[in-house]
Amino acid sequence: MPGSAQLHLERAAGLWLRAGAVAFALILIGAGQQPVPRVLLLTGAVVLLLFLIWRGLPRLGADAELGLVLRLEPALALLVVLMTGGWASPFGLYLAIPLLLVALAAPRAAVALLVAIVALLTMHELVDAEPAVSSEITGDLVPMVVATVVGVVGRRLESPADAQYSRTLGRIQELSHVNALLSTLYDLVRSNPAPLTVEDVLGVIKAELDELFDADAIILLLSDEGGRWWRPVHAEGVTLSGEVPYTDLPAVLTEMGPTTRPIQLVDLPAGGGLTPRAKSGVYLWLWSRGQASGLLAMEHNHRHELESVQLDMLDRVSAPLSLALDNAIWFRRLRTLGAEEERQRIGAQLHDRFAQSLVYVAGELDRAAKRHADDESLRRLHRDVRDTLADLRETLRDLRLRCTDEQGLVPTLQISLERFGDRFGLQTSLEVAEGLGRPPLPIENQLLRIAQDLAALAQRESAATVLTVRLVSEAGRLRMVVSDDGRGIPEDQLQSEAARVLSGVRDRASAIGGLVDVFSRPGEGTEIAVTVRGIL
Repeated sequence: MPGSAQLHLERAAGLWLRAGAVAFALILIGAGQQPVPRVLLLTGAVVLLLFLIWRGLPRLGADAELGLVLRLEPALALLVVLMTGGWASPFGLYLAIPLLLVALAAPRAAVALLVAIVALLTMHELVDAEPAVSSEITGDLVPMVVATVVGVVGRRLESPADAQYSRTLGRIQELSHVNALLSTLYDLVRSNPAPLTVEDVLGVIKAELDELFDADAIILLLSDEGGRWWRPVHAEGVTLSGEVPYTDLPAVLTEMGPTTRPIQLVDLPAGGGLTPRAKSGVYLWLWSRGQASGLLAMEHNHRHELESVQLDMLDRVSAPLSLALDNAIWFRRLRTLGAEEERQRIGAQLHDRFAQSLVYVAGELDRAAKRHADDESLRRLHRDVRDTLADLRETLRDLRLRCTDEQGLVPTLQISLERFGDRFGLQTSLEVAEGLGRPPLPIENQLLRIAQDLAALAQRESAATVLTVRLVSEAGRLRMVVSDDGRGIPEDQLQSEAARVLSGVRDRASAIGGLVDVFSRPGEGTEIAVTVRGIL
């Protein structure tokens, strides 16, 4: 029986039963049933009446109050009965009341309590100078046994109803939360014609998280396909600019492994959270297609413990939140793959409009510079326009360069590396494993763009002079390794400037089911490997 329901029964009916039992005892005392001196009988009556008055006053919460009554009243009633004559006590009938209440809450405990009461009264009877008659023993024992049996049977009959009630209530609450979230997402999609993004999903739940959990820091991390790197897509109350390896997540979480239920850590060790000042936290793993794809962390800078209802609410939100984020991620991957055609369209428009106009301007400046050979500012402007036009032509070449059915990744990447080396003075090379097959065309184009981005990163951040790209096949996987001889990417740049490029590379790799590994040490160059599984 739920605590609040049993407490209501105990208050409503229990008070009348207790009052009736005490009144019946006083009648017996007045009729001459006085196995002990009157002062002891009156003391017992006063004790039970004080308990009766105490029960009529509202005090603790339902569960705490009921638990106190079920522990205190049997001991108090048994003490009064032993003090006033044992089996011969006029208060013997009172013992049936706590036995009934205990049986309704815990049937096995009620049976054990009945046995203990009978044993103690029997021991008292053995040492009593004036033993009770059989009618007195029967008059007390029968009501106690009947009360215990009634309570046990009532509890057995009520348990299925309670279980069904709890299941129904939980289902209603779950549907309510899911319906509220889906309704909010529907309103968002209806008002925003663009595909749902991760930022949109975060906007839906952010206000509710702030209101329900009042955390000092709310962090959402999303993982790559292998779960080795976790990228912060939302960090409120803390700055997390770079990707976090799985081994750098809170040690308690990695030791337990991803779970399907929220994890509450009330006492975090110093530096044991995602934020430096965290003293406690709640962590929810998000699951997609059978693997952990995200981690929602809410940390407090002081010791903070959530109630069970808050953890249950977070657990119910897990599934729809995971689904919404997974959909947003797949929308982003589709946009990444579909951007190749848009890239070609933009390149064509730049060539047909802007580049042609810039060629015309450069030609006019060339003729003007010849007519005014002594005008240094005009000559400088002419050089700047020519340099800009050269940069634009190289950009257009990169934009329009792509893999086709006729020209695969290897020759296209070779052309791109040669142009890049000539433009920036780098020594570039392409190494291809023997017998390497061609992956699907969309994957080839994404690998080409990744190689171009990593080459630019090596030239800008590492000051490299040698750049090497290797293509190898390993157990059906295609692996592209881009390495340079530069100064390496320092840890602070890996978390800031280079993070934007690497994040874009991971997005491209994720769109084709690939993983990215970065190996960089100061002064020893950088090696970045992209592995695409199951395509060869």
